[in-house]
Amino acid sequence: MCILVFASRFCERFPFILIGNRDEQLGRGTRHLRYDVRTGLIWAIDQLAGGSWMGIEPRSGRFAILTNCRRAAAAPLTRGSDDTSISDAAAPARTSDKGATKETPQRSHQVTGDWRGAAPLSHIRDYTTVVPVRPELRDPARPDAKTLSYDPPSSRGTIVKDFLLDGELPRETAGDSFPCPPHSPLTPPFYAGYNLLTSDTLRTVSATSSSSPSSPAVAYTTNRYGAQYRCPVTPGEVHVLQNSFLDNTLGEPISARLRERFESALQEVVMPLSESAAAAYSVTDVATKLADACLCDRHHFDIAQMMKNGETADAPAAAAAAAALNTTIHSTNPLLGFSAVEMQEFFGRDQSAASTSSSPSAPLHLSDGGAALLEMHLQASVLKTPLGGYGTRVQSMVLVERVAVTGAAAAEGAPPYAEVIYFCQRDISFSGEEQKHCVGAPWIVFRVDADGSFARISAGT
Repeated sequence: MCILVFASRFCERFPFILIGNRDEQLGRGTRHLRYDVRTGLIWAIDQLAGGSWMGIEPRSGRFAILTNCRRAAAAPLTRGSDDTSISDAAAPARTSDKGATKETPQRSHQVTGDWRGAAPLSHIRDYTTVVPVRPELRDPARPDAKTLSYDPPSSRGTIVKDFLLDGELPRETAGDSFPCPPHSPLTPPFYAGYNLLTSDTLRTVSATSSSSPSSPAVAYTTNRYGAQYRCPVTPGEVHVLQNSFLDNTLGEPISARLRERFESALQEVVMPLSESAAAAYSVTDVATKLADACLCDRHHFDIAQMMKNGETADAPAAAAAAAALNTTIHSTNPLLGFSAVEMQEFFGRDQSAASTSSSPSAPLHLSDGGAALLEMHLQASVLKTPLGGYGTRVQSMVLVERVAVTGAAAAEGAPPYAEVIYFCQRDISFSGEEQKHCVGAPWIVFRVDADGSFARISAGT
């Protein structure tokens, strides 16, 4: 799980500011932020799957950052409430030409090219397996419970790599194997759920630039929910992204809280610097203040109580918020989208029963694998203390500063401004009783200049 918040066109001096937490298995091999000589990218490489969750191509200023979307692959591509029961009729959503989603009847799964949620049903079936429920999520009354796990072969980290190197997103034209629309995230290769923010360049200055505020153009892509593709993100606003869809502040309490804290921190930390282009500042000081105020927030939401209160809420707004929260909590149920008949046909029957008796194998009863319980834990706090070896591990900041060009560099007809990109990351660790004390390592900072040159600068700069 990751969470990030950003503002574009916040002020003339700082046209783009982004901060975020990366939450993952703490034992997963990940290198520190660095310049990768093989690719020419500035990023932190995932040593397990390759690629990365975020990075910058310094020459072009191209930028990408990805969060996982935990919604089940077979679930309908809608943002409404889900029926978490397993029925004999599964109805995925299709996307209209205008990008809105609408429900359409599901064809029989025997039909060639049949889709279920985010991919062809045949693909989802091939890469979904029956697995034991994780020990920390297991119901003591059902120690042998099993659930489903969708694990496609394509790594989401390569999406970031491909975009940074070539400006390409997952195949922009449909292949011959599946009847998928062009210019869509629903094309092979098929990935686990993801949300992606991209910018063709974080630089906005050109030879025709004026002194008026501008900001990098940011686009949003996801292969879940509405399956949006390169959807422009509205500038001049604060946006937040977690693991469902962009700006889901109604269904994600910590997203709403992070946005509020970021808006306050911008006024307290960044606004004083924006009032004077000559005001000196330390990049790491800004990163630390924003991270400490926003990303290290430990406010705890009692999700179970919030859902319970929502059941009896009279006010329409409270009822809507409770319904949205309930949808988020149950959106990761791996059984979503499959009918009862398909569950038995695709994933078989319980062979363990047949091995101990002469009777035929019993129906295989699957659970959500503790998905709702895990989601309630993840939605409780912005900062994740370790649980089962999982928690917040890395904090990042991307800051674009617009500076006046003076002296010999101010050639006649040249832009009066240039933009500097600061890319900062630090590791997070926990100590003390119940690991409640958060410790931030020194920031790793790269400065990328307007001509594409870059340098790692010392902490405290």
